[in-house]
Amino acid sequence: AADGKTLLCTGGDGYLSVWNRRNGKLLAMSDQMEDEFLSVAIIKGGKKVVCGTQSGNLSIFSWGQWGDMSDRFVGHPQSVESLVKVDEDTLCTCSEDGIIRVISVHPNKLLGVIGEHAGAPVEHIAVSYDCQYMASCSHDNTVKFWDVGYLYSDDGEEDEDEEEGESDTDAAGAASGDVEMEEEEAQNRKGKKGKKGLKSTDAAADFYADM
Repeated sequence: AADGKTLLCTGGDGYLSVWNRRNGKLLAMSDQMEDEFLSVAIIKGGKKVVCGTQSGNLSIFSWGQWGDMSDRFVGHPQSVESLVKVDEDTLCTCSEDGIIRVISVHPNKLLGVIGEHAGAPVEHIAVSYDCQYMASCSHDNTVKFWDVGYLYSDDGEEDEDEEEGESDTDAAGAASGDVEMEEEEAQNRKGKKGKKGLKSTDAAADFYADM
């Protein structure tokens, strides 16, 4: 957990356990479920805990209310072996059916598919430190790497920032152009005035040149 001292554990016995990792004490335990818990992830700013199960359902617990699940996400046809958090609302899942999916929780929706291992069960998924690649290992004796950087990038915000930057640049350019035109007009006016005095200046220069 984010506090650095709480550890959540799931197991085939159907329990979700909460431990103090510093002193090794059991803090809480869920009721025994009729399903095996295979994976776990914390989302919604630490308010929700999602457990992948043998049946393919995702059991959702509210933090601090460990007795029974508060919600269930149905949709995976086979067991959910591993979970990876994308953000506070989004998870990646890998399943025994060989497919790696992207889902949202509350609202519970399938968002898309990252890839698959051609029907071979996927045991585990993990994301690189820079959140650009995901590795998946499967019963087909392969480890595959997937480009998932788009899941973690804020393209929408960047586009808005770019548009704002372009509009600011255009406005600044227009203002700069107006200033340059004003300066050019001022210089032209000075040039016209200076041309009348230029002869006297040249004459004075010629006068002193003979001395």
